[in-house]
Amino acid sequence: MSVEEQLIKTRRSLHQIPEVAGEEVKTREFIRSFIFQETNNIQIDYDNEFGIIAKYHYHRKAPTIAFRAEMDGLPLQDKKECSYQSVHKGNNHACGHDAHMAIILHLLNHVDQSDYSINILFIFQSSEEVFAGAKRLIQPLLSYSIDYLFALHVTPNLYARYFSLSSDVMLAANYSLELTLKLTSGHVAGKADLMALLASIYRFQEGYCNESQSVKVTKIETNGYYNINPSTVKLFVNFRGKNKDINHEGFAAFLEHIISKHDRVISVEHRTVSDYPSLKNDERLNQIASEIFKKKFGAEFVLPCPFIMSSDDFAFYSNELTNVKCCYYFIGSYMGDDIDVHTERFDIDENCLYYGYESFKAIVEVLSKSSERHLQSRIEN
Repeated sequence: MSVEEQLIKTRRSLHQIPEVAGEEVKTREFIRSFIFQETNNIQIDYDNEFGIIAKYHYHRKAPTIAFRAEMDGLPLQDKKECSYQSVHKGNNHACGHDAHMAIILHLLNHVDQSDYSINILFIFQSSEEVFAGAKRLIQPLLSYSIDYLFALHVTPNLYARYFSLSSDVMLAANYSLELTLKLTSGHVAGKADLMALLASIYRFQEGYCNESQSVKVTKIETNGYYNINPSTVKLFVNFRGKNKDINHEGFAAFLEHIISKHDRVISVEHRTVSDYPSLKNDERLNQIASEIFKKKFGAEFVLPCPFIMSSDDFAFYSNELTNVKCCYYFIGSYMGDDIDVHTERFDIDENCLYYGYESFKAIVEVLSKSSERHLQSRIEN
């Protein structure tokens, strides 16, 4: 079986068992079994509900590079009518994490059969979509003295073989909250009006959103009835911006608007669900990766990435892992104009698996060669 066929087989197997953030039990079992069955020289160093870290050890003085994949899916129905449809009803790998895991698993298999002059970590991380699973791995990763850390993400906005990355801010900071509003209530014949509150929130949203910041209400729950105005409203709210300060200031303005504009709001309580920083690549590592991809795939297939409102908790690694140079990039997976991430219809052009795998492999090969000189220098000194 060719590596392309193996990648597709592994991705489809993972696609069938999506699990939401913090519940990736079968996914971890799959990864663990793959490593035990398919490799001889890869050691699992860390294994719990927060993730799995596997290691290829070359020399304690050699540099260490790491690759991260996310394990969680989303609470969306999978409507694919195909042989690899999700068997977990109501869950779906609707963001490509199945593809990311498959790419790293086969990179791991390739490394196991090779002889690279560098230490390599393979990180399978829980809870990227919510709850900032990356933060749970910061402490264990500090002990590995990582020099370079990479991650990729499929994008339906580019065709397979295309790559996109930048040393400017690429992804937005993400601030997700749950708000509970206590309201004056009573009979629907009274003056209380939930829709007036929601309309005002929408007007705030329209005035707030622009190319560098946004706010969206994604879920509304009330205890109202057919003839009773609600006394409680629960909102799921998400702020996006070029940095965390923008999001925090936006939330403060949002709270002030709700309280000052509506005398029927008695109180507001909030709980932070996630607070991700914006994502920015290390400038030099971004340049190195770009040059590797241009040489490997052709300069016309490597594009600058604009700032987009997506977010990724990979940003925690570059913010909190001291002295680790980080690089995150997109690989094209376009299948059609009606295919988008975080939707039931999401799928990928599986040719992207090969290009993602080859991009990681090219990074390992280039950095391993430079590591030989680096290691000799370390030993001599």
